[in-house]
Amino acid sequence: MKGCRVGGDKLKTQDVVYKILQKLDETLDENNPDFTDLSPESLGISKERRNYILEMMQDAGLIKGVNFTRGGNNRAPIMVFLDNMKITLKGIEYLAENSSTAKILRAAREIKDLIPGI
Repeated sequence: MKGCRVGGDKLKTQDVVYKILQKLDETLDENNPDFTDLSPESLGISKERRNYILEMMQDAGLIKGVNFTRGGNNRAPIMVFLDNMKITLKGIEYLAENSSTAKILRAAREIKDLIPGI
């Protein structure tokens, strides 16, 4: 799977998913959040890739309220309306399970299980 470039670093699809969910979590208190930093340009990916990722996220139950418009035989939606986009409880759980702290704790537990006496 090809990564995309943001700030010179490769960004995988899972990183884009995390970034979108993080933005939605941060804007829970806002009635009309500004999603300009979730534009394809801001994410450093193509419009088709961003739209397809959003569709996968909604299908997986991580987000809700996104409306998609398709045209012709396009695999990715050609238009996406984010006005009512919200994070779901499942999306919040994904954030918690995939945070840096959670990854470090899992790695520490694995190391502890591998090395007796720790």
